[in-house]
Amino acid sequence: QMNFELREIGNQINSLAQRIAQLNEQIYEAKARKQNPNDLLDQRDKLVQELSRLTGATVEVESNGSATVYIGRDVLVHRNTVREVYWKQNAERGKGGGDLTWRDNDQALQIDGGVAYGKLVVRDDAVPEALSDLDELADTLRDRVNELHLQGIGRDGSTGTLFWRADTSGAVGIEVNPDLLISPERLAASTVSATGDNALAHQMFELQFEEEFNGGKTAFNDFYHGIVTRIGNRVQEASAREEAASAGLEQAKTWQQHISGVNLDEEMANMVQLQHAYTAAARVTSAVDELITTLLQMV
Repeated sequence: QMNFELREIGNQINSLAQRIAQLNEQIYEAKARKQNPNDLLDQRDKLVQELSRLTGATVEVESNGSATVYIGRDVLVHRNTVREVYWKQNAERGKGGGDLTWRDNDQALQIDGGVAYGKLVVRDDAVPEALSDLDELADTLRDRVNELHLQGIGRDGSTGTLFWRADTSGAVGIEVNPDLLISPERLAASTVSATGDNALAHQMFELQFEEEFNGGKTAFNDFYHGIVTRIGNRVQEASAREEAASAGLEQAKTWQQHISGVNLDEEMANMVQLQHAYTAAARVTSAVDELITTLLQMV
């Protein structure tokens, strides 16, 4: 899902960049004819803001009215020239995985803000970390429960039965032994006899307190709660950053409205400063919002 959404953002980048380049040319021609291109400038501003929301893009406006748009430190649009972005397949990024890549040099985009950045952080950092911990928990649980269950006796007198399938790995793959689903009487709760006590079941219950992780220092229960806590901390930190970024964004919007309608030739320096502040706040807010949404879905 994350890779699909990133790939779609790549398509949006190309579309927005083409439209910005076209407006650059129209604005340049209008200024050359001493015409007022305010409507064209407004259209371009909206496109740049959307691009910034998606990627954290920044903009520099030349004296001739043309805008140069950057993603990270790389130029995306310069006057009427556009650099194309494409989706380069990369199996290391998971199913359908890949990277947003510059067509002209085959280098991955260095995205540092916006929705795309939030998705990249989740895909490449938050999710792999949580999944790695969950995989370790699942594999250790499978091995320890199987170890105990092999020692037990089923109600039908059977022995040597695995509780979990042994040919799987990770949290996604863990699965109850199909033999137990077909013949529940093979489920072992005792090591004494088919009609014995439930000592084995009690041992399995007590596994939650065994220190099996971090070099024998962390119990099952604590390891699991640690996973949940780390995700919760990420959400809290992201929420705090979003609150701060939102305040900055609102301030930038207020200033933008304050100077709207002013002669752009006279106020170009102020507009450029405002655009930097606006895009910076917008890209942080978008990235944090994306991170919070995904992390909350994982809890």
